[in-house]
Amino acid sequence: HEQFIIFDYSKLKNTLIEYGSECIQTIFQHLIKESKDDLNNLLNEFEDTITVLKTPPNQLQMLKKNKDLFKATKEKLSILDAKRDPIKRKFQYIQEQDQDIGPNELSEEDKQKLEGLDDAWIKFNEGLEEANGIINKCYQ
Repeated sequence: HEQFIIFDYSKLKNTLIEYGSECIQTIFQHLIKESKDDLNNLLNEFEDTITVLKTPPNQLQMLKKNKDLFKATKEKLSILDAKRDPIKRKFQYIQEQDQDIGPNELSEEDKQKLEGLDDAWIKFNEGLEEANGIINKCYQ
């Protein structure tokens, strides 16, 4: 007679599935945090740069600092522009995964910031032109 031993791996399988799901959830939460941070950092950089550049310099040293900041910002304009699309794609991915992984914890504020990213870029460029005018006016 031949005898077979049957092993029940269902508990091990369930444990591995549960552990895998927890890992996916952790990675997904990290992606959400990273995406929010990237979006906020870019928007803050737009806002902070324009705030500094639009402040009329009252000293020659401040004028030089603003001129240098303006030049540096113009030089990295393509880099700043290139950051927008990856941020949008990350958020799009997060929203697509909502059903598979669970609630994505994107607040209305996050969604509004994301939707306003292109407008913020336009305002940023307009602010740079305005700042350039302010700086050039100081040289006259």
